[in-house]
Amino acid sequence: MATFETLAAKCAAGVALDLLVAIASVESGVDPLAVRAGAALTRVASTGEGVAIAVGAADQGREVRIGLMGLSEQQIRAGGLTLAEGFDPCASLIAAAGMIEASRGTVRGQNADTTDRVAIRAWWRPDGRFASIAAFEAAIVRERGSAAVIAKREMAPTAVKQPAPANPVETAPREKPTLIVMFLVDQLRADLLDKYGDLWTGGFKRVRTQGRDYVNATHEHAVTETAVGHASLSTGVYP
Repeated sequence: MATFETLAAKCAAGVALDLLVAIASVESGVDPLAVRAGAALTRVASTGEGVAIAVGAADQGREVRIGLMGLSEQQIRAGGLTLAEGFDPCASLIAAAGMIEASRGTVRGQNADTTDRVAIRAWWRPDGRFASIAAFEAAIVRERGSAAVIAKREMAPTAVKQPAPANPVETAPREKPTLIVMFLVDQLRADLLDKYGDLWTGGFKRVRTQGRDYVNATHEHAVTETAVGHASLSTGVYP
């Protein structure tokens, strides 16, 4: 079994080890198969089980974080991952490292304490564990003090070798669909879906968490007329 230190050296070499360890310790207990729904932390036996629990909790409107670095649904999408990939420890570290560096980039030129504080705040959510963001920051600081010891411990086995679909509804062989539902919203910028992602609930949230998110999709479009564009999207033919 790998240690956090060796895994971080491979997957997130550019980010301070003690910060990564502290976030993982607070969010998942340094467990690649952890699922946190609100304040409750569960260790699952497989990726498939983790995806099912995460989707169920999200459908109930609960704040969900998964995997080694405790990634939220919004962070998973930002990292270009599926829910299933969020349980892969290396993928989780890569996504976390990218978000830490992006957060630090917003305050470039500041001292290390300020940049670290901005990065830490990207993980905080009001899920019932901490009374305030300051309390969350204090917990991260405490864990950073123990990071050198925690980083050298062997992590729990991931048990992700079992077949585990990214979408729990794909457990059976795919059949030709009898109904396709397409949502088309005029003048809705793609970035607004992430900006207000915490507000989505019910069916639309399920589409976002269980579906595919194409961040650079294009299609042929004759003129900027609604009917023309909708016809191209729904049929796949040129306008």
